[in-house]
Amino acid sequence: MLQLKKKDKVLIFMPHPDDEAVFLSGTIRQLVKNKVNVKIVTVTRGEASTLHFGLKDSDDLATAREKELRNVFKILGVREYEILRFNDGGLSNQLRELKSRIQNEIDAFQPSMIMTLEPDGIYGHPDHISLTKAVVSSVKSPVRLVFATIAEYKVKPKASHMARKEVNPLKPNLIIKLGFSDKIAKIRALKAHKSQFNFQKTKPDKYNFFKTNKLLDFEYLVV
Repeated sequence: MLQLKKKDKVLIFMPHPDDEAVFLSGTIRQLVKNKVNVKIVTVTRGEASTLHFGLKDSDDLATAREKELRNVFKILGVREYEILRFNDGGLSNQLRELKSRIQNEIDAFQPSMIMTLEPDGIYGHPDHISLTKAVVSSVKSPVRLVFATIAEYKVKPKASHMARKEVNPLKPNLIIKLGFSDKIAKIRALKAHKSQFNFQKTKPDKYNFFKTNKLLDFEYLVV
């Protein structure tokens, strides 16, 4: 278990809107239910995505995705969050500014634990890798660093084509089982990112990436 108490504070850094829903929403919900102080920092607004389900050509994708993300925070019960405006798809070119902002967030929130994606970005997304690199360089003892990962890498999400090197996600050493209410919250969070997931066509439990990793029933951490 994560062995957190009510006095603990967890700071979560995510690269894009929807990453929190896919990899950590059930865990976040559990933390909130247990009265742990949680803050999420999403560093881009996801404006470079090629997906725009349900949006008109005149709709601004970044604005839509920020609205979706704020709705997810409400669903998960997260009251403290920041949505930053680093360039989606260009975090590797903004590392100095990114590290500075991460350090500012850490100094202000004073977390006992920091969570982010594992070093290979789970499926090799350059923004994921850059953010984790920046976070890792900023974490100092006694703050605990925890990575979100997946069970196995047999089925790749479509976004894996952006990987610039071979991807070998860290294997989990802690598996979080999602209770019924956690699972419902996760499904609601995923559905809230409606510009990115066409659940009218494919149900959440039918997505191969979710199905293979059982991401609606479990979440995977490296502690």
